Amino acid sequence: MVAVANVANAALAARAETFTYGGPYTNNAWSPLGTPQHQPLPYYRTDNPMPQGRPWGGRDSWNTNYYTDTPNTGVTRYYDWNITKLQCSPDGVETTCLAVNGQVPGELVTANWGEWIQVNVCNAIPDEGTAIHWHGLLQKQTPYMDGVPGMTQCPIAPGTCFTYRFQADLYGTTWYHSHYGSQYASGLVGPLVIYGPNNTAYGEDLGPVMISDWYHEYYETVVDALLQPLPAVNIPMSDNNLINGKNSFNGNGAPMASFNFTRGKTYRLRLINPSAAAVQKFSIDGHTMTVIANDFVEIEPYETDHVTLAVGQRSDVLVKATGNATDAVWMRGYKPPPCWPTHGGDEVKAAIFYENADRTQAPTTSAGPNAYDQYCGNDPLSQTVPTYAINPGEPSVIEIIPIEFRPNGTNLLWYLANRTFRADYNDPILLEAKQGSLDFPYIENVHNYGTNRSIRFVFENTGAQPHPMHLHGHNIFVLQEGSCVDDETVVGGNNGSSVPGHTNATLVKMWDTGYGSCWDGSITNAGNPQRRDVQMLLPGHYIVVQWNQDNPGVWPFHCHIAWHLSAGFVWTVLEQPDFVENEMEIPQIMAQYANTILPSPLPEIDLRKIQVAAVPPGTVRLLCFLSLSVNITTVKLSYSSRQDVRQSHRVTMLSTTTTTLLLAAASLVAAQTPVNGSDNFSNPAFKAFTGDPFQKHTLTANGINASFIPYGARITNLYVCDQNGTYQDVVVGYDNATQYLIDSETNHTYFGPIIDGQTSHIPNNEHGGLNPLHGGFVGYDQQNWTIASQTGNSITFVFYDQAQQGFPGDLLNVATYTLTDEPAWISRMVSIPLNEATPVMLANHVYWNLGAFVNKEAITVLNDTLYMPYADRIIEVDSILIPTGQINMTNGTAFDFTHGKQIGSDIFQPLSQGGLNGSSYDNAFILDRPRYAMEDPALEVLRLSSPSTGIQMSLQTNQQGLQIYTCGGQNGTIAVKADQQHMANTTYVERYGCIVIETQDWIDGINQPQWGRDQYQIFTPTTEPALNYAKYTFSTLK
Repeated sequence: MVAVANVANAALAARAETFTYGGPYTNNAWSPLGTPQHQPLPYYRTDNPMPQGRPWGGRDSWNTNYYTDTPNTGVTRYYDWNITKLQCSPDGVETTCLAVNGQVPGELVTANWGEWIQVNVCNAIPDEGTAIHWHGLLQKQTPYMDGVPGMTQCPIAPGTCFTYRFQADLYGTTWYHSHYGSQYASGLVGPLVIYGPNNTAYGEDLGPVMISDWYHEYYETVVDALLQPLPAVNIPMSDNNLINGKNSFNGNGAPMASFNFTRGKTYRLRLINPSAAAVQKFSIDGHTMTVIANDFVEIEPYETDHVTLAVGQRSDVLVKATGNATDAVWMRGYKPPPCWPTHGGDEVKAAIFYENADRTQAPTTSAGPNAYDQYCGNDPLSQTVPTYAINPGEPSVIEIIPIEFRPNGTNLLWYLANRTFRADYNDPILLEAKQGSLDFPYIENVHNYGTNRSIRFVFENTGAQPHPMHLHGHNIFVLQEGSCVDDETVVGGNNGSSVPGHTNATLVKMWDTGYGSCWDGSITNAGNPQRRDVQMLLPGHYIVVQWNQDNPGVWPFHCHIAWHLSAGFVWTVLEQPDFVENEMEIPQIMAQYANTILPSPLPEIDLRKIQVAAVPPGTVRLLCFLSLSVNITTVKLSYSSRQDVRQSHRVTMLSTTTTTLLLAAASLVAAQTPVNGSDNFSNPAFKAFTGDPFQKHTLTANGINASFIPYGARITNLYVCDQNGTYQDVVVGYDNATQYLIDSETNHTYFGPIIDGQTSHIPNNEHGGLNPLHGGFVGYDQQNWTIASQTGNSITFVFYDQAQQGFPGDLLNVATYTLTDEPAWISRMVSIPLNEATPVMLANHVYWNLGAFVNKEAITVLNDTLYMPYADRIIEVDSILIPTGQINMTNGTAFDFTHGKQIGSDIFQPLSQGGLNGSSYDNAFILDRPRYAMEDPALEVLRLSSPSTGIQMSLQTNQQGLQIYTCGGQNGTIAVKADQQHMANTTYVERYGCIVIETQDWIDGINQPQWGRDQYQIFTPTTEPALNYAKYTFSTLK
């Protein structure tokens, strides 16, 4: 990308009409923003469904509560990033930068409201971690994707990649930035635009205008100076100001940004302040602006000649091109020194050229009367009224939080109500909360607000520096702001004041007792106060903010000045920890490099009370406590832990720490298990199966319900809505569950159970003993699995295999099925070897028909569309489906589904890969995932849809392969279930009447050593257990 930037720079230099892009300066981190290369933005993206003519359907900004009603478009926008450290010169002065794909600012990310955004971030910084925060997004479905190391994740280690995936749950203008240290001060920022409803009309969207301070020293040098021991007081001072990463310095002629106007048009500008510290004043000579949104909140429009932006804030403005066709005018960004001290370079200018202007000449216009306004605060609260009205109501909790800048003995740090902050990158707070460990280190400044409905803070700033206050995961109601008369009002006695930030004033003892309030209790626009995610707190002032606790997670409330954040200015909000522990599903990859991760939900296993102090070699050390509850049949695995951490450069879903925990449990059971046991759960740690193995246990969630039976831990029904809103059962099976036993003894179709997908030579039950089929003569599909736990939307089955069917060793198997409101079905299967190495490859063996047999076209799946974007290779098999060891490419063959096609489009062609027995797919596809997501469970690996019902299924899994079988062995002798009988005559399961999709590793890998699959297929008591994760998400075609 650096090469691309240089080419672009050279091309611009060759264009005589391009404003100030010539000259000797080459910027290795050149960005197209603010150049003729950057095209205007559309009103919204159109490469997607358009219900009612717009991507978000009938929702609008007047009547839609965007905090509770987010469209679910089913569309994902994909981005791939390489984060590098390089030399760049945004203003002609070379310094060290951090760039996204070689650009500063980073590339523009766009999506429609309700779409998903997936960004694969590879950290090529050789000596630093990183993490990306998506500023202002609520992350209601994905609080673990907030991108704050030490809070929600561990840093992305050098040389590794991580995939962020989250929904665009609000709309408007925002930005992304590194939340690792103060990296974003050295360029690791970029714009993010989410298209949504508009309450005002305009002609053209010029896109992001990022106005930021700039430092000629790398951020680490700045922070090192800031945190020098006392008596040094080194306040960072910026050297310049940039618009979209461009400006000159001291008249050196470096390229500046430019924009185009056409007389009479109205333009939307998306103003963003990604500065490290500076307040920015934005103006356009001779033009007024109409402010239509602040942060992610549309407001009643008002006119102004300048806009004030604190760090992190955004304003969307409309500007009418009222000049003449030959005009050229200055756009200005100004950082007032009273708001933050500087070394100079306080103004940045960019040229606006009308259609017939001379682009070889710089504008000569003069600044407006308020272009250099020195006031550091935002516009009056009475002026900023949200379009959609929300009354905050009365809070459940009120906190008064004074702010101090004072020494801790060696350094000057920020204290909030006598508490400062430091992050532990190796132990994210959210992951500790997930395991129920709420006894956080004091230095992490965590405050547990439980299930309180609404929280109100009164922040009081008696120091000399302003603070742009930002809360993650929420928009805050800004109820009031005003002056704090003196310290006595705050602390109940004139016993101290904060150290002025940029002076060498004498340090004095600070308060440590109760606090008073400067606020008089009044609220501006009480029925509909201003909402935004950053609000400026002025020196000597207070602000009153409030938010509703409707987003469980861990959310930092901090000053957005990078240097203040580095010096401890964070108040950590823990919201609804019970929900986090018991209901939040956190992908295990979030704890890569961390000391603990949990499978979610944690399986309930019958164990005895024990303490385990050591685990096998090769795993991270973990101290686990396993405790027994009153009812021995439903004992829940619970623990607390601290451990040493060693960073790994392998991104993997199988967390060492999670699996070590399960391994410790398994080792305990193994120590008590008779090797020659024969009965399921004959071990005293378990109870033998009792009850009816054919009783259906039904789970429900919004838009989905499913039934399971203990016989084979089998799914029997799964209902989701079709495009008409009618529930359809999309799995094949029997109405009478006892028929599954009869089927095992006759047809043995394997409808819906857990099976072992391994094709190995022990044991053998097929083709005269040449290979096993799904685990042997009596596989897991014929076992009665014990129900260890069941809730309204989740069920956990346990099966203890004592070396059955000739497989070596005992195996503890835990299968948890969960329904979610997306709607989705999540399957997790964990298999723990207890005493010997053994091959394991469990899989769900579900027969799908998304058409639910509703019409003649749905009798088979041949009209269904199958898409497997990473299925680039296929395992060649012989005539009885045993792999030959050869791996072939699917490109250009009947096996190529990487671009999506109807299943029947090539099924009758002559085939050469093997495995199409009589023109029916029964093949193992290899998933050649991107290297940054080798086992990422958030990656969509398959999509299947039926034109008859419009039902679409998306599959995500941690497995590296898919076995696809199109039911070539069905012959029309098994009737479909009663709810699937839609026609006059009885419908039967015909040839091609269904499709089986097994998530698994490469079949027969244990007999193909050249493939190198042993670590994924052979498991021992000293390795990680086997984990198969699959998520089936349902939607309808638009």
